[in-house]
Amino acid sequence: MSSAGKLGKSLVLVLSASLLLLAVASGVLAANGTLISQLMLAGLIGGALMMLLPLPAFFSLIVVVTFLIQGTTSYFLRFQPIAWLPYLLCALALVRVSLRIRQHDDRFRLGGADAWTASVREPAIVCVVLYMITILFAITINTPPISQVVVGLKNALPIWVAALIVLRCGGSSEFRDLFWRLLSIVFFIQVPLVLYQHFVIVPARPDVTTAFDAVVGSFGGLIEAGGANSTLVLFALLVMGYELARFARGSKNFSRLLLFWGVGLVIIFSGEVKAAFLWIPMTVVFVLRKKILSSAVALFATVAVVSVVMMGMFVAYSAMYWSKAPDRASGDMVERMAYFFDPYNVDPQTGEVSRGASIGFWVNDAYTDTPRRLAGYGVGSSRVSTTGGLGEVAVRFVPFKIAATGIAMLLWDAGLIGLFAFVGIVVFGLIASIKAARSPGISSIEAARLDALSVYFLIALTLLFYNTSLLEDPSTQLLLAIAVGYVCATRSRLRAGS
Repeated sequence: MSSAGKLGKSLVLVLSASLLLLAVASGVLAANGTLISQLMLAGLIGGALMMLLPLPAFFSLIVVVTFLIQGTTSYFLRFQPIAWLPYLLCALALVRVSLRIRQHDDRFRLGGADAWTASVREPAIVCVVLYMITILFAITINTPPISQVVVGLKNALPIWVAALIVLRCGGSSEFRDLFWRLLSIVFFIQVPLVLYQHFVIVPARPDVTTAFDAVVGSFGGLIEAGGANSTLVLFALLVMGYELARFARGSKNFSRLLLFWGVGLVIIFSGEVKAAFLWIPMTVVFVLRKKILSSAVALFATVAVVSVVMMGMFVAYSAMYWSKAPDRASGDMVERMAYFFDPYNVDPQTGEVSRGASIGFWVNDAYTDTPRRLAGYGVGSSRVSTTGGLGEVAVRFVPFKIAATGIAMLLWDAGLIGLFAFVGIVVFGLIASIKAARSPGISSIEAARLDALSVYFLIALTLLFYNTSLLEDPSTQLLLAIAVGYVCATRSRLRAGS
């Protein structure tokens, strides 16, 4: 028997013995233990069982839990601690990936060891490593409270295991097909959820000015306070961009394109996310850029279609949302955009700050020395957490919520080095996806997938100015990690000629 087979058999024996011991312990705790201890034990049993799953199945579990289960549970059952589950699954997956590496399983290599080595040398992956090093260095020099460190590291590190899984499994066409099928399934599941939220939950909200923030699909939040509505739109546009790219690259199934875009627009129109006015044209223009620039007629037709869609969206938003909230009226849009960028616009009563002001706090802070300008105060220092409480920097600026944007949070937590590293992840991911899509040996379906991921990277850049979801929302973070792993694995696979 090979060493890999012996290791696999030993793993099964160890896990079987562990399950037996856990079963005995569960019987004792079921009779005498507390609810907390029983839940912890259930987690241990579940974790042991998950170690027996094939890596693609484990990956599918992470996707389903992150995009469907954790958000729906936190929203409808008001159980916010479940947001930890995707991170814990990714941490557990690291053990599973490590076992695959130790077994030298060729099915999870990218055309051999050389291709694997090349994939981890991609600039985007190098930036991920630099970002992690900066975070750990900032913790070392600042020694923040342990609760802040635990919560901060939970948000910053485990999710990147998903990128490692995709790097390991990305050489398999079955694995890639599985991922995109999962996205389509999650996409269609959003429809009944957003319609229920739009027609049932929103009318019951007392504040009409923020009521439509409650339309979040399965991506989480609070019924009373809203949540990940921007993540919902981002996810919908990723799938819509993929279908548009497929059609642009030769697919003749126009009815499929109409279906996905019709469903996607229903999802987007069900809530109010003003960024959609930027993201929808960005998606269309990027995916169709070659056709648009091929002739004046194509350019004119694209501008006309996008304009009609935007006007329709503007009219729909005005009728459904802004007419019910005078301060969000369409005539007030310019003033609201000015508020968005105003570096001095803060509200001492509510603690709300504009996006520009969130960065202004860091620029004008007299207490931040050079080392902390470069490496920050450590993860979690600028955020308000129900688990970890106020970060050490956030305490200084009470009542203001200084971490209003991803850029502001990165500057406080990881400094300029961390900010540049994180932006580098997105930028180099975008460059890698564009280059891979242009490779002569790539199939049209894979090129369309890379086009869709390019759209995601473009939107992710704007998200850094828009909110903190790339640093705190597990669904948005998982998409980023998967996108980085996917494009880097594709680049390595193309170099290896497989």
